[in-house]
Amino acid sequence: MRIGIKRFRYTVENFLPARYREWSDGLKRAQDLLGDAHDLDVLWARLPETGDVWTKKAGLRWRTRIRKERGERLAEYRRLATGRSSVWAVWRRGLPREDKGAGAVVRGMETWAKAEGADLPQAQEVVNKALWIYDRLAEGWPGRALDGNKARTLLKCAALAQSAGASAAGHHASDERFLAEFPLFAGWNEKEREIFADMLRGTVNGRPRATGRKPDPAHVLSDILRLAGSLRRP
Repeated sequence: MRIGIKRFRYTVENFLPARYREWSDGLKRAQDLLGDAHDLDVLWARLPETGDVWTKKAGLRWRTRIRKERGERLAEYRRLATGRSSVWAVWRRGLPREDKGAGAVVRGMETWAKAEGADLPQAQEVVNKALWIYDRLAEGWPGRALDGNKARTLLKCAALAQSAGASAAGHHASDERFLAEFPLFAGWNEKEREIFADMLRGTVNGRPRATGRKPDPAHVLSDILRLAGSLRRP
C-alpha cells in the first residue's frame, strides 16, 4: 500500500498538478504513516542483530514501544482512509472521468503536434470531417468493436499525428519503440495502441494490415480519416 500511494502521488504530481496542490498534504501524510509502520517492522527485525545488548528484557521493552508507535500510525492511517470523507473517497471523486481523460489525451496530442510543426487549423478541419463521417456510419458499423468515445478520440489523435508528419515521414508510423514509449499513450490499452498504430500505417501504406475477414476498427477508422483528408479544402 505504501508503494502504491507513492506511485499514485508521483502520478498525480506529474499529470494532475491542480489536484496535487489540493491533495499533497493527504498524500504525503498517508505515505509517511505507512512508511513509518514499515520502518518500525524493519527495526524490529534488525534489533536482534545488535549483539550482547539484546537481552530478553530489552526485547520486551522494544517490542512494547514499537507496537505502540506502529499502532498509533496505523490507527491514524485508518482514520484518514476509511469513511465517506476519507482521503481515498476524495481522491476517487476528483480523478478525471473517462470523457475528461480522453479530452486530456487530445489536448496533450495537440500540444505535441504543434511542437512538431503541425498545421492545427488544417488538422482540425480533417478532424471535423472525420467525426461527421464517423457519426453517420457508426450506427451501421458491422462487427463494431470499439465504443464511440474511444473511436472519436482515436480519430482526433491520428489526424493530429498525421498533420505533424508522423506518418508522412514513415518512421513514426512504423517505429514500434515510438508507439511503445510515446507518453500520451500511457492511459491506452494494448488494443487501442495497435488500432492507432494501424491507422498511422494506413496513411503510409494506403490501408492497415488485414486482421480478419470482417472490417476491424483500424480499417474503418483509417478509411474515414483518409476520406476526410481528401475532402479538406486545398
